[in-house]
Amino acid sequence: MDALQMLEEEHDDLQAMLAKLVKEDGAPARRLFTEMKEALELHAELEQTYLYPELRQDPAARDLVLEAVEEHRVIDVLV
Repeated sequence: MDALQMLEEEHDDLQAMLAKLVKEDGAPARRLFTEMKEALELHAELEQTYLYPELRQDPAARDLVLEAVEEHRVIDVLV
């Protein structure tokens, strides 16, 4: 599995967790939220550490990287 495929799978997993979270309440919702939050933090850290610095070097990808960084910031605020 390459790095991009792994990131895509993580995105899918996080979306599935969010879909499940909105259907839960009480203790199960709190556990799932904590699990999702930890997965989001690790995912964002990996992207920002290893992927984005390389992509910033490519003029064609620079705007996408800036948008992705902003999306991560928004998610951090919401979570």
